[in-house]
Amino acid sequence: MSKAKKLIFVIDRERVTSGAVSHALINENGGYIVTGISQHDTALEMLSRSRPDLVVLRHNLPSADSLKFLFELRERRIKTPDIIVYGPEGQGDIRTAALMAGATIYVETDSGQAIASAILKRYSQ
Repeated sequence: MSKAKKLIFVIDRERVTSGAVSHALINENGGYIVTGISQHDTALEMLSRSRPDLVVLRHNLPSADSLKFLFELRERRIKTPDIIVYGPEGQGDIRTAALMAGATIYVETDSGQAIASAILKRYSQ
């Protein structure tokens, strides 16, 4: 019997990041389904209808930052098992705030490969 694939939403204004994450994860073992979402409102709507295993969220979204997004998730009582927020290096205050607002992990990078590595590390435990 095959293992169920993990559903991952990558919320990023740049589709290249979700594409890089998807490509890296599929090349690793194919155990992931990655959906790229570029808009804050669309992401909230999709999260209210389905429950992914993981949400990967860029800190700076077009219409909101990750902190606002995390607060909106909480306000709407949308539960997600894991949330990885990523953004530029040297932003310790953003990292701390994101973790306090509900992020599971904060990754200091803009590299799709680095984000995929954080995902693989998280799920290989």
